[in-house]
Amino acid sequence: MKLEHFKDLSLYYQTIKDYLLQQEALHCLMLGLCSSESLSEQPYLAVVTQDGSICGTAMRTPPYQLILSKSKSEAAIKAIASDIVTKDVSLPGVISLKSEAVTFTKLWQSLTGQSYRLNMAQRIYQLEIVNPINYAAGHLRLATENDRHLLVSWIKAFEIEAIGKQRSEQHYQDWYDLHLSQNSLYVWQNKLPVSMAGFGGSTPMALESTQSIRLQNIAHKVMQLLV
Repeated sequence: MKLEHFKDLSLYYQTIKDYLLQQEALHCLMLGLCSSESLSEQPYLAVVTQDGSICGTAMRTPPYQLILSKSKSEAAIKAIASDIVTKDVSLPGVISLKSEAVTFTKLWQSLTGQSYRLNMAQRIYQLEIVNPINYAAGHLRLATENDRHLLVSWIKAFEIEAIGKQRSEQHYQDWYDLHLSQNSLYVWQNKLPVSMAGFGGSTPMALESTQSIRLQNIAHKVMQLLV
C-alpha cells in the first residue's frame, strides 16, 4: 500500500476525481473544495493506492478538520492517520462517513494517546428530481452589497441555532465578500427579502444538472411566449 502527497490541487483533483464521483453526494465537500480558488494555505492532500488502484484519500485545508473519503479498507485509513502523526500536526477533528470517522479516531487515539468525542452528527441529502413550483410569491435575485447587514445577521442567527456558537465578525464579513465575488448567494425577494440560499464549491454532476435545469426553464419560457 502506497501513500502519495500532492502539492498541486488541480493535479490532486484529476487523480481522485473518478474515485470520488463513484459516490458524488458523499464526497460533495471534497469535490467542492477541489473547485475552490480561495484556499489561503497549502492544503494537506494525500492519496492511498494499492496496485495502482485508489483505496482512499484525505484532504485538509488549515485550520479546519481533516476530510476523509469513503475508504476501501481500514489499512488505507491507518496509512493516512500514521502519515499525519509523523508530521506532528495538531488535528482539530475529522469529517467523514461514520464508519470511516470511527475507524480513524480509534487509530488516532492508539497512535497519539489523545481522546476523542463526537462533535456533530450530520447528514448529506442528494437531490434527484427538481419539481418546478410556481406559486411562491416573489422572485429570486443575486445578493448585493446592500444586503450585507441583513444577510450577515441571518447567517449569525442560523449558526447560533444550528451550531450553538458564533465565529468572529471578520469571518462573516469574509464569508459575504467571497459569496459576492463568486455570485453564489441568492435572495428570495417578496417586496422585502424573505430568505436566502447559497452554495460553496460545485460538483461536476451538479453543474450538469444546473445547466440542464436552466435549459428546461428557458424552453418552458419560450413555449409560454409562443402560446
